Amino acid sequence: MTARTPDQACEVAGRVFHAHRLEPRVGSGFTFSLTSDTVGPITVGELTYGAGVAIRTAEYRTAYQVNHALEGTLRTSSGSERREITERWAAVYRPDRPTAIAGWERPATMLAVKILRDPLERFVESYTGEPRGGEALPLTMSLDTTSPEGRAWRESLRRLRSAARAGIADGPVLRSILVDDCLTALTLAALPGRRGRTTGAETAPEEGAAAGRSAYSLAVELMHAAAAEPLTLPLLAAHAGVSGRALQLAFQQHVRTTPMRYLRQVRLDLARRELRRAGADDSVGDIARRAGFGHTGRFAAEYASRFGEHPSDTLRRGCSSAN
Repeated sequence: MTARTPDQACEVAGRVFHAHRLEPRVGSGFTFSLTSDTVGPITVGELTYGAGVAIRTAEYRTAYQVNHALEGTLRTSSGSERREITERWAAVYRPDRPTAIAGWERPATMLAVKILRDPLERFVESYTGEPRGGEALPLTMSLDTTSPEGRAWRESLRRLRSAARAGIADGPVLRSILVDDCLTALTLAALPGRRGRTTGAETAPEEGAAAGRSAYSLAVELMHAAAAEPLTLPLLAAHAGVSGRALQLAFQQHVRTTPMRYLRQVRLDLARRELRRAGADDSVGDIARRAGFGHTGRFAAEYASRFGEHPSDTLRRGCSSAN
């Protein structure tokens, strides 16, 4: 989306993020562009202003926000706190404080992330085991994007945007994985204490863009979690943070097969488990579709080749055992 006047820019950005006032610092030459992706309660956008501006908003109320300068330096405030947004330091805004961006003197691009308040607060309550009672989360305003926590946060956003742009982030399992990944990373990066309910100890995020996991392990993890969803080689590679060719080489090194052949094996194993515990109302076609196979005939042939029996035979035994 693009705009040529400050009023148009306010209207465009306000639809995606928050209502605000915008004042250009020069009298002419104003331009604005916005690209955005939304997955569940998270919206990620890149906003480019072709001239210096100042921005003010009231309390967000229904959302938290993180702004990060991809180029340029932005002076900003949240309530009484003041910070600079740079390529290293992002600013985290709470929903219960007015915010301002004093802006920049030259063209700049800002990465903006909006997270709806209720889903984030419910997630943090579950993660920490501490009910908030309706109070806003005490997130730190400064987020170091070069720290291990900050790099994990940026990587979680990259994976979310890659899935959104591939058009497959609407699958319920994959969407849940992507959103939980982002909410966990933000909690670790911006919530003081960061104590997880499972251990009661401060959680240290894993290092690096791949969060300490190889491209192979990231892709395999996604295959097992979302086998039935429309996974493709470009998506798997984007999720793992490598090129398609690099992911293919990683699978050849680890399991001597291609990523898509490995995925079909995962789906066949999933279908076999479902067939073994099927009920009287289940059919081979239904189970094949739930396991990610679009063509029942091809599924049956591959299943027979892999397991030495037809899926209908496995289904029959499963129904007999259930009865």
